Amino acid sequence: LDAAGVRVRADAEREQRKATDNAERALQNMHQSLEDVGADGIVTAAQLTDFNAVTPHRMTAAEAATADRTWAYGHVVVDEAQELSPMQWRVLMRRCPMKSFTVVGDIAQAGSAVAAHSWADALEPFVGERFSLDELTVNYRTPAAIAEAAVDVARAAGLALSAPRAVRDGEPPIVTRSDDAGLAGAVLEQVRTELEVVGGGLVAVIVPEDRVREIGPALAQALPGLVGAGVRRLDRQVVVLSAWDAKGLEFDSVVLVEPQALVEETGGAVGNLYVAMTRPTQRLRVVAARELPAGLDRF
Repeated sequence: LDAAGVRVRADAEREQRKATDNAERALQNMHQSLEDVGADGIVTAAQLTDFNAVTPHRMTAAEAATADRTWAYGHVVVDEAQELSPMQWRVLMRRCPMKSFTVVGDIAQAGSAVAAHSWADALEPFVGERFSLDELTVNYRTPAAIAEAAVDVARAAGLALSAPRAVRDGEPPIVTRSDDAGLAGAVLEQVRTELEVVGGGLVAVIVPEDRVREIGPALAQALPGLVGAGVRRLDRQVVVLSAWDAKGLEFDSVVLVEPQALVEETGGAVGNLYVAMTRPTQRLRVVAARELPAGLDRF
């Protein structure tokens, strides 16, 4: 050991002895009080010293990587990887020189206009063909006719994806046309219908981000006690939320409002629309005042 290391260790040992001596004196001063309550001898000076020791902050891996720009990882796990832009992929690849990744995501659910259209587009600029792709082949949530419609929308937008086999049967999407002025009323009518059909099931009203505060209160006023707005109000039978907030969730029925607006709010990407269409376990109802996106316009 070098001289500096010896001095540091000696200083630490002196501090430890000093703390233990202080703990022993504290226990001696409290001897009578501890004896009176039957606790004398239960706590040792060493235990008291350890309990009061100030331990240095141990940084997490994320904190260490943030503090050190040269930090590198041996392996990186990326969830919701479909959302990453080319620049974000570049940042991750630079932090993992071995290019050892586990990547999880669904290209069809990408809500960004700059997201890749396939896993090859995302990964080949960095690793060439040195990656393997394993796809889920079974869809346990969405009824077959609805899942097929969602895949049609994604493919019409140029996304390269396979269609997992759906195990649930069910009706295809049903489209209700409306004008813009009557949109809220048409949505309310569909919600009432779905509440009757699904009984005590959950109904999601998925709307463009800028219409959550319009349609949510309107439904809450018409259906008092049944409607909540946003992901923090999932305790209600009817929930009004954006497509982004609906990610990862599922509902018995979905009333999808203005699908074309869902595409436009993400700069033309169909990921949010695909997410919205694949949330129901039973029924999908579409209410639109505008044209329907390609792939959905056949209904």
